[in-house]
Amino acid sequence: MMNEKDIEMRCGKQNPFTVPAGYFDSLTDRVMANLPQNNVVEFKPRRHNYWKEFTAVAAACIAGVVIFVHTNKADDNNLANTGTEIEYDEQYQMDMMEYAMMDGNDVYAYLSGDGSL
Repeated sequence: MMNEKDIEMRCGKQNPFTVPAGYFDSLTDRVMANLPQNNVVEFKPRRHNYWKEFTAVAAACIAGVVIFVHTNKADDNNLANTGTEIEYDEQYQMDMMEYAMMDGNDVYAYLSGDGSL
């Protein structure tokens, strides 16, 4: 890999880029000569089609309601068809309280909304 000293020995320190004499003296005149003479530019206002956005929002709302109703209906059918009762398992509750390092007072404070855990 070449370092800076190797590059300076090979190429020197002179600047290889030069600007022709008088380039910036006539630059403004050349730029102005290339501009069009008619400085008035007309812009036509774009028409905005709000009906497309309204239709998209309405379709998304309808799809959301249909999905919500369908999933809740399926859940209600599943619960009604099972006919089983949920058993209360006190040992499971005790194991979970031990895992979470909670005692009866913590549970009471949480359920009462005291907030001082």
